[in-house]
Amino acid sequence: MTRISVAAVELKNKWKTAQSDPYKGGWNGDQFEMHYTPTQAGELELFLWLSDTNRPDHRELFPNSPFKIVCVAGKSHADGSFIDGFSKLDTMVDKMGKKMSAPPGIRGGGADNLVFAGETILIKPSITDKFGNFTAAAEGMLVITMVGPMGEPLSLKPSTYVKAGLTTYESRYTPTIKGEYAVQVTLEGAQINGSPVHFTVDATSPDAAKSHYVLPPQPWYSQTPYEIILHTADKYGNACSRGGGSVAGRLQSATLPSGQDSNLMVTDRDDGTYVLHVNMNGSCDIKTIITVANADGPSEMPPIPMAFLSLKTAMAKLERQAREKADAAPSSAPKATLAEASKATSSTSSSAAAAEATMPAAGSPAADSSYSASMAAAAKGTKKEKEKVKGLKAAANEMLQAMGTRDERRQKLVAKEEAFQMAAEGFKEAGAARAATKGDASFKSKDK
Repeated sequence: MTRISVAAVELKNKWKTAQSDPYKGGWNGDQFEMHYTPTQAGELELFLWLSDTNRPDHRELFPNSPFKIVCVAGKSHADGSFIDGFSKLDTMVDKMGKKMSAPPGIRGGGADNLVFAGETILIKPSITDKFGNFTAAAEGMLVITMVGPMGEPLSLKPSTYVKAGLTTYESRYTPTIKGEYAVQVTLEGAQINGSPVHFTVDATSPDAAKSHYVLPPQPWYSQTPYEIILHTADKYGNACSRGGGSVAGRLQSATLPSGQDSNLMVTDRDDGTYVLHVNMNGSCDIKTIITVANADGPSEMPPIPMAFLSLKTAMAKLERQAREKADAAPSSAPKATLAEASKATSSTSSSAAAAEATMPAAGSPAADSSYSASMAAAAKGTKKEKEKVKGLKAAANEMLQAMGTRDERRQKLVAKEEAFQMAAEGFKEAGAARAATKGDASFKSKDK
């Protein structure tokens, strides 16, 4: 006995050589009873034949055989149902219509289970009975659950479609957070074959509005190379971890130094970060503009104001001002205390390199405390000595007021302590010169 699908007309003679389907049977008096359970749904033909044990290759059909029968699918069952991964709803293509493995601005594709943020995936479980015949699930028995990187389960209600008597199911999901995902498909509480389905979500194309940069420490000086580090992120806020983005930088200023290239060199680190190299030929105020391009076109980040100074010029100017103040000081300026004050401030570095590395900003708490400590050290002693230091203190404060204690455009190069030292040295030199012309032996001996 065997069954053959009506649709397979060309196989109607297959019964002559086909292996018999399993059945249970036995004699009941002069009748032979057969019990057969079909496993294939559809319109079938049931062939019954007799064969001689002495002639096993010879078969003779029963009268009226084959018998036409209609078999419907059984109840849905997790053992027969399955899910074969997932698919992407939209396929990315370039301008030439060629399939792309990654969005614009992302280098390389990845494994088959890689999804980029914003891509819609399709989950299509196949529901069958325990023999593999497609059937419909009982109401509410098919459950699809998504577990993302945040660990919170999300129920994805499946949509049901019926076409030509066949019931199919699908769920759509658009992930926006990078990380690992798992889709569990259960039927009457049991996972079907192929469940759970795993996939990984990565950041999509960089977006200027969500990206950020890190500037080098201030102050900034000309003829010195600096690096601005750009950390890119996609429009959903996911940090990009791949290279290939279109990043550019340019300088904007009405007074660019002579020979200065306004376009910046950019280095792609292939990890979602980019280095913009800045090296100004001279001191100036500029705006640095970073452009990031993606599938929606190029977009600019807010301009970055930057002020580049010449440390050598600034220090030379400050020294000149200190000497001018010293020369203009009255001849009755304290002499003995000047040498002591100069010693009290001698720990401050006089080189340009040391000033750049250690000098506190004018007006800062560090500068104020340093200045106070220096003045306290210089003013220790008798009342007469304290009065002598007033001239020095007044000169230093006058010079600081002329310079300004706060500049909104850039950080001060010299603190009160440095100004105090320069003023002290200026007074010292001026006093020595006057002593040499007037024969002031006591002042000379103290300077020595």
